[in-house]
Amino acid sequence: MPRIGKPLEIDLPGRLEAVIALVPKTATSVVDIGYDHGYALIELARRSSELELFGVERIAGAARRLYTAHSAGPLLKRIRLLDGDGFEPVADHYFDAAIIAGMGEESIITICQRHPALRR
Repeated sequence: MPRIGKPLEIDLPGRLEAVIALVPKTATSVVDIGYDHGYALIELARRSSELELFGVERIAGAARRLYTAHSAGPLLKRIRLLDGDGFEPVADHYFDAAIIAGMGEESIITICQRHPALRR
């Protein structure tokens, strides 16, 4: 019998709510680097059906964990989850906004220094 996931309603921590609030209302494409539990992506998908959403995570199995932790529904179907480190899996794509949160400042600096568009 397939596992039934939890509903997609999420009680966001205040700091994550603050990060999401910084995504411009005019954004059309957003990437979450190190999406972990995927709460930011799910919430962004819930708030706007127009956003193109990508998540990149280097932890093996993160996408599987996200899909089994929540009911597979239209919100998750709109999010492209990619395995990898930093911006490398989405290096050829343009984004209006990127979320890089929930990791140490040295990790964030290293990730940003490796991305050519951010180095400029």
